[in-house]
This record gives sequence, C-alpha cells and structure tokens, in this order.
Amino acid sequence: MLKNGEMWIKGEEKFRRLKESPFIRLDARILETLWENKHLIPETWKRKTSGDTTFIFFDGTILQSSSGARFVLYLGWRYGQWDWRCRWLEDDWRARHPSAVVAS
Repeated sequence: MLKNGEMWIKGEEKFRRLKESPFIRLDARILETLWENKHLIPETWKRKTSGDTTFIFFDGTILQSSSGARFVLYLGWRYGQWDWRCRWLEDDWRARHPSAVVAS
C-alpha cells in the first residue's frame, strides 16, 4: 500500500488504502487456519524484505482495546519458527509489513 517514494505510512492510512482497494483482506480465521496447519503457509513468506523479517498482516480483522487502540494480527518467520502477534495501527508501517490479500 506504499505509494512511489514513500518509505513508510501509519497503519491507519495503510488500512484506509486497503479498504479502498479491490483486494479482499484476509482475516484472523485465515491466520488461525494457517497457524493450525503450518504446512499450508507459503514458503515465500519466510523471505526477508531488505534484510529484515517480513511480517504478513491479516487486515480483515481489526482488534480494539478497551482504550480504543486498534491492532492487526500478523504472522512472521522468526528464529526458525512461525510466530504470531498483533501490531498497533498507529505504528509506522514499511515494505516489510505486507497484507495477506487476494484479488477480487
């Protein structure tokens, strides 16, 4: 969702651009299915982006804390194993933070 010349954007802007795009955003249920069936996770998702771990985000589900902070779940290959966590949408998002989507 980065535009030409952008090095990063805020997560809320990334999410806004995703919603306006023709892509179908994959959700937490897909992440859960992949987590339970790790052999289905594409090997390409282990690749680094510019030398850093690539984290694949599942923007079809947005989590919200009681304080109103919004988060997105992600999956990443770290230290020789798959790991999942969530990231605050107010953080800076870079090229190594792609979203799991399919064409509509």
